[in-house]
Amino acid sequence: MDQIKQNIRTISTLYYVLAGITAVFSLIPLIHVTIGIVALSGGMTPDIQAPGGAEGMENMEPFPDKIFGGIFLGVGLFFIILGETFAFIFFLTARKMSRFSSYKFCMIGSGISCAFAPLGTALGIFSLINLNKPEARELFQG
Repeated sequence: MDQIKQNIRTISTLYYVLAGITAVFSLIPLIHVTIGIVALSGGMTPDIQAPGGAEGMENMEPFPDKIFGGIFLGVGLFFIILGETFAFIFFLTARKMSRFSSYKFCMIGSGISCAFAPLGTALGIFSLINLNKPEARELFQG
């Protein structure tokens, strides 16, 4: 029983690490959000009046910077929100696992973490193996 308890506490600590790593790496699409904001503000439209800046562009259609910027901004925000949501799920999984509460939530969080290779997959498999043991279920019930 003590070995299972120690295993679950160790796995809980690793879920805090996974939550932090996921939170940091899910901010990478801030680059796309920045490009989207620049495009929406008109910063990507070439200046035709600049000397030599727009040679041969007189007959071209204007750059659809509003559509481009909107897509970049929307996709970037979507992936940031998605990543931060997963980081929050991993944080809650770690907290509930360390307190031995909400067995089903810990199982679901462990299953979700399996999609995040390589650390999440290894952590999810080890946590599912430990949580499926009868001694672990007793810890969560009492």
